Amino acid sequence: MGLVHRGRGRISNRGYPKEVKESFIDLCVGKCKEWGPTMEADKYSKIRGIKVSEETARKWMIERRIFYKRRKRQKPKNYRERKGHYGEMVQLDGSFHRWIKSKEEKQCLMVMIDDATSIREAYLCEEETTKAALILLWKYIEKHGIPKTIYADYKNVYQLDKKTKERVKNKGEAGLTEYGKVCSRLGIEIIGASTPQAKGRVERANGVFQDRLVKELEYEGITTIEGVNRFLEEGYIAELNEKFSVYPESETDFHRKAPSKEEMELIFAIEEERTVSNDWTIRYRGRIYQILSGNRNLPPSRSKVKVLQMMDGGLKFYYREWEIEVEDITYKERPKVKGKKVIKLKKRWKPGIDHPWKSKYIPERRTERI
Repeated sequence: MGLVHRGRGRISNRGYPKEVKESFIDLCVGKCKEWGPTMEADKYSKIRGIKVSEETARKWMIERRIFYKRRKRQKPKNYRERKGHYGEMVQLDGSFHRWIKSKEEKQCLMVMIDDATSIREAYLCEEETTKAALILLWKYIEKHGIPKTIYADYKNVYQLDKKTKERVKNKGEAGLTEYGKVCSRLGIEIIGASTPQAKGRVERANGVFQDRLVKELEYEGITTIEGVNRFLEEGYIAELNEKFSVYPESETDFHRKAPSKEEMELIFAIEEERTVSNDWTIRYRGRIYQILSGNRNLPPSRSKVKVLQMMDGGLKFYYREWEIEVEDITYKERPKVKGKKVIKLKKRWKPGIDHPWKSKYIPERRTERI
């Protein structure tokens, strides 16, 4: 036995009148055809001054089977398992944040993290540049070795976007950034990540740094970028690795042995090509370098020379496989010539109107002589 409410089957006191519903449907099948419920409700409220909720609009449209374009839902993404081997893949990303609270501007913390073990390496810099990325890669290789692959986003520091890469390859060029060239020499493959979620491990590592590192720096009173990098190197990274790292599925290490320091300097150098002028000089980034005559293998004029900019800022010049010695003559003073007088040119003299040369009798005299 139960009770039946008297309002059963009746229109609610808070419900919309039938006329409102019909006028709303007329709008949906009229000028606002194929609009979504949200825009339909907003437009009806603007025209009639009657506010209809989004859910009520959707219910009325479903009842009358009015078609509207639905939002495309994202495809479900499955959880990706960690790589099974240490050094099989390293994720790389730069995180802009106010790491030093005493400074108003943001800095960039570049982080590399192994996908299998969560062992990380970090370096703080002002901007996410090629040099900063190479410094971080150098530090990682010195400690752990050369990884098999690097997983980074499509930033022009690491790799070109897909359209630019195809356009460059059609021209017959390699289509690599300076960072990509260094990785190619080391035998490292760069994999592009289209979304931040794809490299979620390094994104979560950035969150850990933003939560913990900022507090530690404030506690230690560190206010410079150099001090932060020193703090990271002197044990803080090791503490984080000990706390958050895990054992890989396989004991096999995919890292390859790091080259010697001399080989690393040549591998990490930014390489550019220049042409030797007729006076045996090379122009590079606004400076002039004279090739010395004492070189054993003197490059001929108009030949190509490789200029290597080292990580420490120094330059090395190579003709084929031979290193050549040069001298910077950009600001070399020119010899002054003594005793040379400056000759001033006089203004050209023009005769006046009353000068005999311009006299009217001159033509008559010429006629008499003839």
